[in-house]
Amino acid sequence: MLAFKIIETILGKTAAQGAQAHFEQTYQQRKVSSDRVQISLAKLNESLVRNQRVGDAVTIVAELAEISKTNARALIEQNGVQVELANGEMQKLTFGELYTPVVGQVLKVGKHKWFEFVN
Repeated sequence: MLAFKIIETILGKTAAQGAQAHFEQTYQQRKVSSDRVQISLAKLNESLVRNQRVGDAVTIVAELAEISKTNARALIEQNGVQVELANGEMQKLTFGELYTPVVGQVLKVGKHKWFEFVN
């Protein structure tokens, strides 16, 4: 409520309502965020090949989130990395799993980082 009042005072009622809706959807209902980074599969694959990295889940998460492979592994082991399936459900990635992203798929890394794969 306080955040709503502050945003309403600074940016207006419409901006406050939009921020409130985004907060409820992303944090309270834990739905896929509309604020996701679009990642080109071609560029991701090119980067993995150039850096001589294998396409396992740890490597892809480390590359996307710009974190170390150790941190990526820890996130995966703690069930902090999920993939949106075709039916809209989120599936957790497991350590050691080979992961091949597909166009239109959404990857959630941690609580607040979302990536959508595009051509």
